[in-house]
Amino acid sequence: MLISALIALPSLNPIAFNLDGMVEAQARIQRERITATADTYSQAGHIVTTQILDIDRGREARIQFQPDTLKPYVEVFYYKIDKSGSIANAYRPESGQYTQTKSQEQNLAVFVKAATPTVDDFLVSLLIKDGLGAFVDRLNPNMPGWQIIAKNDTVILILKKNGTNSKVVLNQSNLRPIRMDFSNPGNALSWKFSYAPLKSIAPPSSVSGAFLVSQFDAMLGKATTASQSAKSGLDKLFSRYDSPKSLGYTVTTDGESTDIFYCHEYAYQSDALVEWKYDGSLLTLYNKSTKRLHQGPATREQLIAAVAATGSRIETGLRNLIVGRNPYRLIMNNFTSVASKGQTTQGEPAEILFADSPFADMKFTVAKKDGFVLKVESTPKTNSGEKLPTSVSTYKRSTGAKASVFAPASATKGTISELSP
Repeated sequence: MLISALIALPSLNPIAFNLDGMVEAQARIQRERITATADTYSQAGHIVTTQILDIDRGREARIQFQPDTLKPYVEVFYYKIDKSGSIANAYRPESGQYTQTKSQEQNLAVFVKAATPTVDDFLVSLLIKDGLGAFVDRLNPNMPGWQIIAKNDTVILILKKNGTNSKVVLNQSNLRPIRMDFSNPGNALSWKFSYAPLKSIAPPSSVSGAFLVSQFDAMLGKATTASQSAKSGLDKLFSRYDSPKSLGYTVTTDGESTDIFYCHEYAYQSDALVEWKYDGSLLTLYNKSTKRLHQGPATREQLIAAVAATGSRIETGLRNLIVGRNPYRLIMNNFTSVASKGQTTQGEPAEILFADSPFADMKFTVAKKDGFVLKVESTPKTNSGEKLPTSVSTYKRSTGAKASVFAPASATKGTISELSP
């Protein structure tokens, strides 16, 4: 009856009335879950994609892209607007990895497009209260040719013009969109929507087993664990080395010791040959053999080359931390099985983890209180399975209080190229 009455009023455009009602219906709902499925047809073929949107409009959102023929894994994008700094995460549950972007942007729609430009504009329009307004403007409800049909508790709006077809199906009681179909010669797109109350929005950082990376890394996998104790011990170890705010230690292998300190602001290393500190752009490096000192800009590649030129190398764990990679996740990947082999109280309470991979047998002594690795015993294996001599590295915590380069006054200053012996 309402639709018939609207059509009978010459001064009122029923198409605009219903589409504006769709915009207002979304604006009235602050929190909800939307499941949106898109069927796309083109000359390249047919693809179906499903997105689950958890929305606190204008404040927080989580978009989960289900697997499809082009991307056979789940991918999640999370966004939160905050006056102290907005955060965007991209998360891949199959690997546990997530990345993070920070911004001062306070507009959710603008932030989403800046952080993840590939997210469809229409999906972004669902994340804010008046987001569908621009979409309605593009539909141009005042264009001649629109038809309106009331059928089975729905309102169907149809426009066919110049080979282009548009159809919007709304729930008659609340004017929420149920389906949208658009087509032109050679292409077609169909959206289907369902709605549910929103319980909560979980950021990737709250997911058990998820860890922050600087970029997605196929080399980082998940080792299998033989027991719950092995899993809890491995999780604690991983957590200690996942993008640590600060980490200091002295590692000793074959009687040679290296002092290491890492934090988000800089990295530091001192061994028998060289001492250096690097903040991502400025390098201070002292060659202990030649007594030469360099202070100046350097890329990460120049840092690696400069340390190598002194006859030293960047310690393996530190090198991985510098590039945003947990060194132990790299070792204990998809090809590795981890078992708990009991506990020890030598030095401090620790758990013994044994890792078996095609490349080596490894034994890790892991502090129970914080997951810090106290000892690594590694027995490499050849392709034929033959075991090579075991190497042992011990680790002792340090505070980083001495993480500065101390060069004598007599040191000769020079360029990076002049640091080698």
